[in-house]
Amino acid sequence: MTTSKSGEAAHAASPKIFSDVEGRKPSRKRKFLRLSLLCLAVCAGTWGVVNNPWLQERRYPGMTLAQLEKARGNRMDDPALLYFQGRRLNEVGRFKDADPLLRQAVALEPALEVYRDEWTKALLGSGLTTAAFGQLKQFVGTYPNSPSSHFLLGKFYVTQHSLLRASEELQKTVSLDPKHGEAWRFLALAEMGLGNRDAARKAITNAVALRPEDAEAYRLRAGLQALSGENAEARQSYETAIRLNPKEPSAEREYAVFLLRVGSTQDDLKRAEIAAAAAVQKDAKDGIAQLTLGQAIARQNRPAESLVYLKNSVQLLSLLPLPAKELADAYRTLGKPDEESQWRQKQLEWQKDDDAKKVIYEKLRINPNDRALHRQMALLLAKQGDVEGCVRNFAAAQGCALDAPPALIAASDALTASHHADLALPLAQRATRITVSNSDAQQALGNALLELGKVNEAAEQYNKAAEWIPSRYAGYKAKILAYRRDHPAQVSPAESAYLKANQEFMGQFGPHRATDTLEASARQAVSLEPNNSEYLRLLIDVMMLKRDRSEVLPFAKRLATLQPDDAPSQLQLALQLVERETRPEAITEAQTLLNSTANKKNLSPSTLSLWHYIAGAIALKQNKGMEAVSELKQSLAYEKADSTYFKLAQAERLAGNAKGANEATRLFTERTDALAQEAQILGQLREQPDVPPLYARAVTLFRLHGKQEQSEAIRLEALRRFGRKFSADAKKSGASR
Repeated sequence: MTTSKSGEAAHAASPKIFSDVEGRKPSRKRKFLRLSLLCLAVCAGTWGVVNNPWLQERRYPGMTLAQLEKARGNRMDDPALLYFQGRRLNEVGRFKDADPLLRQAVALEPALEVYRDEWTKALLGSGLTTAAFGQLKQFVGTYPNSPSSHFLLGKFYVTQHSLLRASEELQKTVSLDPKHGEAWRFLALAEMGLGNRDAARKAITNAVALRPEDAEAYRLRAGLQALSGENAEARQSYETAIRLNPKEPSAEREYAVFLLRVGSTQDDLKRAEIAAAAAVQKDAKDGIAQLTLGQAIARQNRPAESLVYLKNSVQLLSLLPLPAKELADAYRTLGKPDEESQWRQKQLEWQKDDDAKKVIYEKLRINPNDRALHRQMALLLAKQGDVEGCVRNFAAAQGCALDAPPALIAASDALTASHHADLALPLAQRATRITVSNSDAQQALGNALLELGKVNEAAEQYNKAAEWIPSRYAGYKAKILAYRRDHPAQVSPAESAYLKANQEFMGQFGPHRATDTLEASARQAVSLEPNNSEYLRLLIDVMMLKRDRSEVLPFAKRLATLQPDDAPSQLQLALQLVERETRPEAITEAQTLLNSTANKKNLSPSTLSLWHYIAGAIALKQNKGMEAVSELKQSLAYEKADSTYFKLAQAERLAGNAKGANEATRLFTERTDALAQEAQILGQLREQPDVPPLYARAVTLFRLHGKQEQSEAIRLEALRRFGRKFSADAKKSGASR
């Protein structure tokens, strides 16, 4: 009993750990707790499954670009996500946006072929051929025994028409991996281009055997069989290629061309028409498909129906003689001699260029490094609108990379001159992105824009180009004025006022003068189009010629707002703040503007001169004499200006250098005296424009003052007015060349 009682007491005193299990039902609170824990476990498991990297990577291929962008956010640590987003961007032509994503994907997974391949597409699509080549060479250097590295470099060489190097790299690929079917296909393409048919046949046979579902392999095999006269086999290969990839138009186009060449029955002509029509439906800009469809229809005695396709091919295959010949033949069949004669004449004209191209091509096969021949070829290809061939040959002519600015600029100018400004524009834009301080690139962009009728945008580019080479400014202005004169229908009232002001401004001899009519026309242009940067610049230039420049500041502020990335516009505002304002806040604002344009490597000499002038003027206002002297001397090193000598004299005096101040004052006085002499002789010319000796004196005076361009302009004007009479007078006075 004792034992029993003591056991009961002990039981009663101990905590009731198992009481719920033994007797009472669990409370609601405990049920809720258990249910919550269960839900959390389920959610955690679901989250783990959904966000499992293996599963995520299999979701990415089916996601849209918008979904991929949302999934990535700002993350740059998931190479698969970066790759698929980059691939989607490439598919829609956004190569520049794809580049950084694919670059990072390769950085995270440097050995993956698909990442490297897609990045190469982005770089080539952005025109960065050198960068694409560099990263592929680095891939080969890092992984010399990887078939993937040699394959991608070989494929790159194929795209750049460097077929011998392509063959070398692709042979390395298949030696490292004999089962690399795609490498065998590209090797076949390279060997076909090199004329090595036996090697090409072996390669394409391996490609088809290893990749029996590869439509491209069958298309290439068909082309090789057609070249060898194996017509029955070629037919079968073309039909297989079309069946395997019915969305790709190239096999249908080539099959149609093949049938027209070797076919002998009406059934062949009908098949050719069907294949060509399918290719045109998939790609209406395929000039060969349009031509082939027109030919197939015409040969079935339906010339009227063929005209639309043949005319399309003339537009798409610029200046090639065959479409013109087919059109002439169709009009002859229709009994229209005038139209036939018109197209026959074009055929003969374009045939000359085509024959010349063939001659140059044969010469280049013998002398592939002849730069003069490459230039001739580039110019002929520009006439035909062949952008890729034009760039490639200009690059060879100039000994530079395909994406180097000299090749892009030369190709752009040649295409613009051949009335293909729409094709030239992307090349010029690419050149200006690569080198922001190249006057020739900005000029090429201006030329293309002007040819396209975008006058104001062209003027903006010409202004940037003239910042680097001021002597071009007059020529650009003349070009703009000539365009506006020849295209009056495109001249608005604002442009008409601007044109009038510009004609007067550019027609003035020597130093410009702000006449009442000039200022009125410039003001009218700005009042009609207050946000036109070109009009604002002219008005500011005119107002800066006046003694009272108090009105310049608001216009300078507007121009700076419209052109936030244009250094000259920002510096013009800084100049006005320093010169016209006395408030301390104005100096601070000017200093901020100066700092925003401190990347001097992209500034032209005249802009650099202005930059240092403003820096010197700010230092002078802050009583920093030595700093002001240093900045103003740097300004003069870039460009001599009277106002800078005047400021330098003040700065030297503030710095305690009386000798330097006197020397700057002397130079300032000399320059102002020279200007007075020039103004006097020009005033006499305005009053007596028919006196040849005055022109001779003016030519000599400006030459003595070191102003060769102004001297030459006066001489040419005198020759225009007086001809030989002025030449004789000029020799007597020593003003001849």
